[in-house]
Amino acid sequence: MRNIIRLSLHYIRHYKKQAVTILFSIILSMALVTGISSLLYSKEQSSLEKAGEQYGSWHFLLPMTPEAEPLVKNPRGRGYEVEKSGMAVVKDMISDPYAIRFVYADTGYLELRNRTVEEGNYPESSDEIAMSRYALNNIRAEVHIGESIHLGGREYTLSGILTEQWASEQDGNAIEAFVCRDFPSESPEEYLYLEFDENRDVVSQMKACMKAYHLKEAQIKNNSEVVRYLTNGDIRVIPHIIRTGLLLPEGKFTYILANLYQEFHLEIHGTIFLLGIFSIFIIYSIFNVSVTKRISQYGILRTLGIGDGGIAGLVVTELWSLFFIGYPLGCLLGNGAAWFLYGKYGRLFTEADAAVGGFVIHWKAIADIAVYVLVLMVFSAFLILRRIRKLTIIQMMKKESRKRKKRSVIYSLHTSGLTGVLTKKFMFSRKGAFAGILVSLSLGGIIFLGTTYVVRNTKINNELTMKSDDGLASDYRIYEESSRLDDVIPESAAALIKEIGGLSNVFPVSYMLGEIPLEEDRLKWKTIYAELDYEDESHRPDPVVIERYNGEAVQEADGSYKIKTNVYGYDDGMLSGLNEYILDGVISPKEMKEKNTVAVQMLMDGQGNYNGMDLHVGGTVRVKVPVSQDVPDEVLRFQEGGEWYQEKEFTISALVSRSMGKNQYFIGDSDGANLGIIMSNEQMQQNFGVQGYTSISADKKEGADGEAVKKEILRCTSGIPRCLLQDYTTAIDRQNRFLEQKMVFFYGIAVILLLISLFHIMNSISYLVISRRREFGILRAMGITDSGFMKMMVREGVRYGIYANLFMLLMYVAVRKILLYFMVHINLFLSPHEEVPFSVLAVVLAVNLLVSLTAVILPARTIVLGNVIEEIGEQ
Repeated sequence: MRNIIRLSLHYIRHYKKQAVTILFSIILSMALVTGISSLLYSKEQSSLEKAGEQYGSWHFLLPMTPEAEPLVKNPRGRGYEVEKSGMAVVKDMISDPYAIRFVYADTGYLELRNRTVEEGNYPESSDEIAMSRYALNNIRAEVHIGESIHLGGREYTLSGILTEQWASEQDGNAIEAFVCRDFPSESPEEYLYLEFDENRDVVSQMKACMKAYHLKEAQIKNNSEVVRYLTNGDIRVIPHIIRTGLLLPEGKFTYILANLYQEFHLEIHGTIFLLGIFSIFIIYSIFNVSVTKRISQYGILRTLGIGDGGIAGLVVTELWSLFFIGYPLGCLLGNGAAWFLYGKYGRLFTEADAAVGGFVIHWKAIADIAVYVLVLMVFSAFLILRRIRKLTIIQMMKKESRKRKKRSVIYSLHTSGLTGVLTKKFMFSRKGAFAGILVSLSLGGIIFLGTTYVVRNTKINNELTMKSDDGLASDYRIYEESSRLDDVIPESAAALIKEIGGLSNVFPVSYMLGEIPLEEDRLKWKTIYAELDYEDESHRPDPVVIERYNGEAVQEADGSYKIKTNVYGYDDGMLSGLNEYILDGVISPKEMKEKNTVAVQMLMDGQGNYNGMDLHVGGTVRVKVPVSQDVPDEVLRFQEGGEWYQEKEFTISALVSRSMGKNQYFIGDSDGANLGIIMSNEQMQQNFGVQGYTSISADKKEGADGEAVKKEILRCTSGIPRCLLQDYTTAIDRQNRFLEQKMVFFYGIAVILLLISLFHIMNSISYLVISRRREFGILRAMGITDSGFMKMMVREGVRYGIYANLFMLLMYVAVRKILLYFMVHINLFLSPHEEVPFSVLAVVLAVNLLVSLTAVILPARTIVLGNVIEEIGEQ
């Protein structure tokens, strides 16, 4: 073994140029892999911090039952460690004039929900309360610390102002008013919030608590937006995922892949895997060139009695020696560059409104990558050895290929262009090398085009999601916090808002709750509704929707179905905005009004499909709604007599994937999970007599004073019960900056991959040209001029470029289909129809051609400047 190590080190010293080339490829490749892994890990940590800021840092909550009480006194046990706990007690709840929840919170709860008293003090007596500025603004309470505030028929003193908490108050939940421990309450509800050790899987820790204290799973709620970053994935669920996927009638592979992607953080692990494959391909190709140059020496070693195992050990030792030098340097370079980028452009790598945390080196990934690449190097050495074993000792000594070609054709009799014939012969004499060059030349372009395709569609998807799913379609949203149809913003108030000078694009939205009938065979996805999924106990219907609306779906005695639906009325501008979400058909506000047609928001399954109902453009849909907006709550269950309802049949003009002016206070409207019927506000009034609006979206004019605009909006809506204002200007600005920066990041990674590929290409083609130095010397001795020789080499370079471009285009078509599948069915993109611009494609084709020409011409010039006698004599 010692001799093998000494011999491998001798090879490294003797072939310095090749060793430096291999070392350089290792440094660059490992810098890329380790740097990106740390960037992705830092992104996850920042996203975790963002989720903690928005939703609180707690992991699980459960009712404070006798079984749970010991958990507070014993925070550590077998398999779990509770780092923080907090208690919240809901003392009272009022619904008029706003839904306000009176909560006592201990210091642990305030920390876990990121609530701090920024002004004044936490309440100490039962006649004091504390609220956030958001809450005070929306209940129109212009009071200061120490002043009185009237709520629920009682007078309170405002003792403190707390920081706002995005997910509790600004996401459709009740406004919170904090009170003291002694606040009178008839039936308080106590809840325990838990934060576990985040260095271990928090789900497994919660399961250990459940086992230790006999806690019921049905009572436990997880903070999913935080917990998803803190679970490592349980290998034991893989058989269940596969078994469930295989039982599906369709989409088996998609279901399995999507669940594994989510369960095991494949964004990081998959990226590392693919970059590792890319890196070892580059390292293997360059090392293979070096091995080919000294194939005769391996033949000598065979004659000296060194067997295949010894040669394999020599190859692996040489690779590993260079790796152990290059890997630390690559880690330093990659993580240093990543640290610089993250510090300077931190928002490139975090989510839109995440607070940029510090750069975190992913030590575990660095260790895993080292083992991963070392194993791949052994595999690479095996491939090289496999090729060597096919050669006899004589072939190795003479540097001959295993197969001898029969020369039965005299090419000069069939063509007068001898240089053209020689160009083809030289290019195709080593088919494996030629194929490797094609792949290398194409790989960078394929990666760049694929990245461009994904990034452009990601940008469009994020913009569409921001408008629909995230509710960031406009700068301001004025809405009714109510589940009563007659709680509306009057048309007079909407007219006043439209006159505010600092606003533009004011779009009011009207609403009704409706129901549509469907024959049994027209509902293809029976189990998408929890009310119809009788076999899956984990798929439970929302108890509030069941109680208030008799569920979203009901099966009749004849087998047909009644499906609850949101019915929206939009202004022309918002209707036109739906064109970006069209699945089929056309949306024309003018034609919709003239022909009384509607657009239908379709349901989406977990695989990005929208064909769960037999509803199509040109078909009809019958919509049943209450007879007016002022009806008893029981009417919304759609079980009363016919006099309480009215029905209309509409022709469907378009199918869309999302709505925009959402109403979450009835059956909900989230991410394609609810059916929707969309028409104009005029149609809502003419067809169903709907008056007023449940929400208004508005944009701020450029340069307008945001605070002044908000005061004007609040003035216009003063006196309207349950009317709230949400300011999205900061969130939209952050999101837009994030999208722009993220594109720069992905393009930067694509360029780095392209540069590494070009480095490999230059090395491979240069070797192929230099390895034919003797043949070229003979041609020059036979009389070929320098210009003729260079023309022949230019022709070879052009052909490499043309063949590589053709191969690249064919491969890109295949890669594009794979990427489209992932975008639609795994990442659930809304409208992935953005193609790579022709200008980008033309640039990549030109770069390929230029690189192949440069890679051939540079070594060719070296040959031209060389001595013919020396070239002919070279063996």
